[in-house]
Amino acid sequence: MTAGGLESSRLEPLQRMAHQLQSRHYPGLHLQTIVFPDEDHMSAYPAAVSRALRVLYGERQAGSSRDAEK
Repeated sequence: MTAGGLESSRLEPLQRMAHQLQSRHYPGLHLQTIVFPDEDHMSAYPAAVSRALRVLYGERQAGSSRDAEK
């Protein structure tokens, strides 16, 4: 779950929701909460998508076969 640091009205509800989800101990739920400093609702979106892809698919390693194809 993410938010921009400039979204002051959304930060407390975000933390509350994260705490509630974690307290329920859902099997398989791995929750990360990230607040992007100096970002608002719109500017945090690209960083949130990028972060989500890295979490889902892992960091790309230098020297991987994809790098060799370039």
